[in-house]
Amino acid sequence: MKAFFHHIARIVLASSILLASCGGGGDAQAAQPAFTGKSGDFTKTISVAGVSRRFLLHVPTSYNSAQPMSAVLLFHGGQGSAASIGRITSSSGSGFSGFASQKNFIAIYPDSVNGTWDDGRATITNKTNDVAFTAAILDALVLEYNIDAKRIYAAGISNGGMLTQRLACELPGRFAAVASVVANLPSDIQASCNPSPALPIAIFSGDADPLMPYAGGSVAGVFGGNVLFTTATVAFWAAKNSVSLSSTITLPDTDLTDGSTTDLLSYTGTGRGEVAFYRSKGGGHAWPGGTQYTFVSVIGKVVKDFSANEAMWAFFSRHAKH
Repeated sequence: MKAFFHHIARIVLASSILLASCGGGGDAQAAQPAFTGKSGDFTKTISVAGVSRRFLLHVPTSYNSAQPMSAVLLFHGGQGSAASIGRITSSSGSGFSGFASQKNFIAIYPDSVNGTWDDGRATITNKTNDVAFTAAILDALVLEYNIDAKRIYAAGISNGGMLTQRLACELPGRFAAVASVVANLPSDIQASCNPSPALPIAIFSGDADPLMPYAGGSVAGVFGGNVLFTTATVAFWAAKNSVSLSSTITLPDTDLTDGSTTDLLSYTGTGRGEVAFYRSKGGGHAWPGGTQYTFVSVIGKVVKDFSANEAMWAFFSRHAKH
């Protein structure tokens, strides 16, 4: 019987050596995840703190599960929706999803609860923990799709732009860069916002915006609240990124009908931090290069001299997490 157990022990030892020689030891690399996601347009739901939340997803036909792909989360404005934001960002019929296919990135459109994001203003009564919602979307999608974790970005307009800045404060490690359109930093989160690491940000504002006060103060609309002066918002993010103004250029006035001109103020430093400030004189509460989604008397004029899509994608493309 003793001889039998010695024989079994020799077999086990030999098997262990064989496995180690074939890469089965502790130093072996983990197998590549089997990503199951397909290209196309999808409606997704996810549970966050027991609440069912929805987002839309566009995956270009160029998606290949063997190759990591960049991703952009796009947050709609107040009283908007995931279905509407893609359309107002482009004057072409293909919208933001068409732009994503052109540039080869995955577009993610989160949907708020009752049309409003919890962007950090104390006056927002709809406390839906949209920071946790955003993190949950990313956690779910990186399991289904081969998303490049070093090239995940976020952008938003108005209420969605303020949420994007809150995400820059509270989830800076999840993004490589963000962009905020016609949205200043909510005063209520200024003191508590200390992102680490710092996050590059592109800011687009118009000085003829009737809803988001360029000079700071009270925001027009149901929830109100206060925001910083636009230049103070830029200065805030420049300080967080340890950058200073390095150049100012005036963009070509390619459309004389929009009544606006735009300056690009670039803030750079020795590190990866960067702030790009697109300051549109005469610009209203809209996505530059997008659609006049409602009356000029309500939101002012759309800046048509340049495309915010192209500008922010160029900005994003310069930044990847280390």
